[in-house]
Amino acid sequence: MYKELLVLYYTLHEAKEEAEKCSLKILDKKEMNISKLLKDADDAYINYRHRCEALAKEAQKYIEWDDRVSCEHFPADGLCILATIPDDCNIGGMPECVCPAEVFIFLL
Repeated sequence: MYKELLVLYYTLHEAKEEAEKCSLKILDKKEMNISKLLKDADDAYINYRHRCEALAKEAQKYIEWDDRVSCEHFPADGLCILATIPDDCNIGGMPECVCPAEVFIFLL
């Protein structure tokens, strides 16, 4: 399972880079084809979301205290695993646990 998580993690990075390349092409007026760029960016985002869902599903196997684990990209942290902390943990009102995906994978 560790290998599967690692592959998903690096595949998500590739999808993110692909989406960034699509957005950079918009700045190059010589190659501007708005319809194609919009479609490419949309396809890249859909690919990113599917891979995030796959990573979250894999991470869910290791998190027993929440059944709604998700994956998102945060600018300062990169790809992160998100999970809701149970009410009985008494953490002072912080409902969500955010862990960088890379840290999560290497701590397994």
